[in-house]
Amino acid sequence: MLGSRGGYTRARILKALMEKPMNKHQLSRELGLNYKTIEHHIRVLVENQIVEPSSPGKYGSVYYIHRIAMARLKELEDLVRKALGEA
Repeated sequence: MLGSRGGYTRARILKALMEKPMNKHQLSRELGLNYKTIEHHIRVLVENQIVEPSSPGKYGSVYYIHRIAMARLKELEDLVRKALGEA
């Protein structure tokens, strides 16, 4: 999923969420990306159980690394670094 088209953007989103949970608007500002772009990538990350919202379906919901992904956080961090060219 990080190696696919859009993987770089998803890696940036994940890196930001690893630092602190944020909502889509905050991510948009933090990363300098269009809100609709963030919305699309968040949807992909939620569908793949990588991130989860604090209040599903509610506007302004804060996103966190999914509890399933947290169990393999070291691997996720390594994948993000690789996708961002930091490894």
